[in-house]
Amino acid sequence: PEIRAYPFGRDVPKLFGQISAGFGYGLALSQIPAATEKRFNFNANVSIGGGPGYGRIIDIGQRIRLRRLAWVLRKAGLLAGEIDQLVGNKIIAAWYALRNNIGNFQQLGHTLRILRKAGLLTRAVDAATAYRLVRILDDPQLYDRKDGIMLRAGYGYARTLRKDADDTTMAFAYATAELQRQLGTTRAIGGTLRFFYNNWGTPDTYSVDVAGHYDWYFYNRAFDPLGALGVDARFSLNNQPGGAFDNGGVGWRASGGLSYTRFFNRGSLVRLTASGGVDTNQPFFMLHLEARYGLVRGSFVNAK
Repeated sequence: PEIRAYPFGRDVPKLFGQISAGFGYGLALSQIPAATEKRFNFNANVSIGGGPGYGRIIDIGQRIRLRRLAWVLRKAGLLAGEIDQLVGNKIIAAWYALRNNIGNFQQLGHTLRILRKAGLLTRAVDAATAYRLVRILDDPQLYDRKDGIMLRAGYGYARTLRKDADDTTMAFAYATAELQRQLGTTRAIGGTLRFFYNNWGTPDTYSVDVAGHYDWYFYNRAFDPLGALGVDARFSLNNQPGGAFDNGGVGWRASGGLSYTRFFNRGSLVRLTASGGVDTNQPFFMLHLEARYGLVRGSFVNAK
């Protein structure tokens, strides 16, 4: 978990301070071949870090949903003018209030009521347009559509506690950068940069990781979601210790991947990914199948 505070308000609205911390543990019961006793292992990890940062990344899926809904109404000749920020915020607030309801007909009813009260509907909505509006309102490809930039820097401490073995300690400087952009309503790009330098122990260790992605969301003419294609690339460099905890030298990995994701209602998805690359002069290829069932968080963002 991370706590961020933006103390400067209107003066420097995106400058913040951040503190993050974590705790984890692992238990293992094993028996060495040809041995008569079993061994119980316990590992625990604690970490804390903090420092300044700049930026904010938010989910603008509801803003994209409103933009697409307005486009459908305008193309059908049902929209009398532009949906301003006040009316748009009322519509998004109604969607947010109904985020735990099953079905989207209530959202459609509240949306049309708000537009009618604002004098923006020219006539009753026909059946074909109503179908497109419902498909836009229940579109699972419009959840978790992130946009913004965030920069962090800081210093941290981490320790691994081991039963019947020496503890491992790290004290490290770190920096991260993340950029997410939505290109229109059907494409998205993003990238991350992560760096840390551990100055506790011998030798000092460091790690640099750079990654980028491009996503393309597909629809038919009735706005039924058809899934998304994704392309990603990553490069990592580090001088982590080797398998015997000696200096393993500098290692690197360059990889790329292609994925297809089929989204289902409210956060469930199936994703197939094929990736490959080179890991310190050793080629590799991987196939990954992910299936997720669950819900996504509701979000509220200003219409403009």
